[in-house]
Formats: sequence, C-alpha cells, structure tokens
Amino acid sequence: MTILHCIKDDGSIDANILSSEFNTICRELEYQVDTGKDLAKCKDDLSSVSKQLTSVAHNLSSFDQELYSTKIDHLSKKITIKQLETSNKDDRRAKWKARGRPSAKTSAAVMDSSLENSKKLDAVTSPQLKDTTIYYDISENSYRNLTNCTLKYTGTEPLQEFATLSIQDVHKSIVYFNILPFNQGSLLLERFGHCKIVIITPKNSNLQLRLHEMHNCQLYIREQHPGQIQDIIIEDFSDCVFHEDTEKFVHIHNFNRLNLQNKETNGGYTFGNFPYEIGSLIP
Repeated sequence: MTILHCIKDDGSIDANILSSEFNTICRELEYQVDTGKDLAKCKDDLSSVSKQLTSVAHNLSSFDQELYSTKIDHLSKKITIKQLETSNKDDRRAKWKARGRPSAKTSAAVMDSSLENSKKLDAVTSPQLKDTTIYYDISENSYRNLTNCTLKYTGTEPLQEFATLSIQDVHKSIVYFNILPFNQGSLLLERFGHCKIVIITPKNSNLQLRLHEMHNCQLYIREQHPGQIQDIIIEDFSDCVFHEDTEKFVHIHNFNRLNLQNKETNGGYTFGNFPYEIGSLIP
C-alpha cells in the first residue's frame, strides 16, 4: 500500500519533502486512473495517504491542508467516475458478445443506449433527496443533492476521534450539528444555496472546515469552548451571513482573497443576526 514516507510512525513530519512526495504519489495515481489500471488499489492507496495527512493535520498550515484535501477530493471523484465508466463498458461488451455483430440499425440503438447510460451514470453519482429529515449516520462520510431537507445530529458528544465528512449540492435545506461528531479530520460543505447551517465543533478539536460555493446562506459556526477560535476556509461566497455572536470566535480564511479573485468587496459575506436555535429552524 502506498504511504507518505516523510510522515513517521511517531507523527513527526519531514516538512521539506512532504509536498514533493505527495505530488509524486498523486501524479502516479492520476496516471493509473487515466489508464484504468487497478482502480481498487488506487482507491486504497488514496485512502491510506488521506488518513496519514488527517493524523498530522494539526502540524499543517490551513493553506497546506486545503491544497492536499482539494487534490485528494479531485482524485477520489475521478476514481469513482472511472470505476462506473469501466463497469458500464464491461456491461455493454457482454451484451454485444451475446448478441453478435450489431447491424447499422442496432448500432444506432447502441448510441441511444450510451446516451441513456450517461444519464444513468449521473443519477448513480448524484441521487436526489427531497423533503426528508436525515439523521447523521457514523457509517456515512458524504451526503449529496439535498433539496428542502434537514440533516442533523443532536447528540452532545463526538462519536469518534477521526473522520472526514463532505456535504455537497444542497438547496433550501438545514444542516444542524449540535456538536460535530468527531474531534479530528475535515468537513467539506460545497455548493449550497439558500441554506441554514449550524455547526458546533468539539472543545479542543483539531478540524479543518472548508466551505466552497455558497450563496445566500446563514451560518452559525463556532467552537464549543467560547474561549477558542475555529478556523474556517471559504471560497466563492456570495450574499452569505455569519452570525454576529460568532465573529470573535472564528478566523475566516478567504481563498478568493489569497488568489486575488474577489467577486465582492466584502468577500461575499457579512456578520448579522438571525435565529439559529434548533426549535426555530426545525419545526
């Protein structure tokens, strides 16, 4: 299994070679994915590297965490799509072998079928959920395509030490974590519109929070202990409001400003007041 040799068993890091070793591994994995070589092993190797980086996240800068996480997310999606494409091709080959050489008429039907399979691929990777209350499940590491839904965890203690969680493509919904159910790892919220988000991170936790492509959302995010600061990485925000009570307890890193790509003079967000208690959000 592929590992980062610059991360030692005791958790120490050889920072001088971490970036170059990580990039070398990613280039090799990307080549293997592009050529369709042993996709299951690619997925295992990527998971191994991701777990290593998560275990030493407290020794990495927010900028480095963002760079590594973005690349891992990209490769993970690429592997999943390639696996689905390969599965569909194998299914078609089996059908063609069973039916013999297709006629011109059959070829046209196959083209139509390919288009339909493409649509099915999108459906498989992006199932839709509407008007549903979803209770956070410790076995799930991603939720996607929610419309008018509520995703919540109302427990008072974390459920595990390490975890990663991504929530993507969410519209007119509520995400409510009375306490984020893990102490170390990362949370990605991406492509949200007209949503309400409440997230309390555990006391003394070491978490990376990344929020991308958010429009017209209300956000109440802070650390459980009022004296501690929660770092939040944001990118591509517009018309969003963080609750004013959290202003002193969050440190927002705006990647649009780092990359000189501001779309709005205020970074796409302001601080303001709005109800955030569970009773006011969830009937």
